[in-house]
Amino acid sequence: MSNEADEFAQQAILNVNQLKALAVKYQQEAQQYQQESYDSNEQLRQSNEKIALLMEERDGLNSILHYSILEQDDYLSYAQDMLQEINRLIESSEIRALPDGKTNTLRETLKAISLIRERNANGNSRKPNDPPKRTLKQAIGLED
Repeated sequence: MSNEADEFAQQAILNVNQLKALAVKYQQEAQQYQQESYDSNEQLRQSNEKIALLMEERDGLNSILHYSILEQDDYLSYAQDMLQEINRLIESSEIRALPDGKTNTLRETLKAISLIRERNANGNSRKPNDPPKRTLKQAIGLED
């Protein structure tokens, strides 16, 4: 009987040792998983920070581009106003007529500027909080 008890005790000790080994292995794997999870979360956090910075940069660049477009449209508006005034003065004979080539160039330039400004207007480049379009006279202070 003592032999059976010894075998039973040996088997119990073996089983306990196997359970301990499994518990240690489980603990090591759990720690490894936690570290990998932490590393993944840290990478994700860093990526999210980079994305946020890139989005801020993009928004800043979009704003710069938007105001540059508005400024260019204002310059086109000034040029259009000047060319229309010159054309009006020529047609009313208030100033002497230009040679035909120059008059055609004036009118073609006026058409091109008008088409560009029309495309800009169709693109709705101005937002509700943007300043209104200004004329040349407004820009140089002759009108409010």
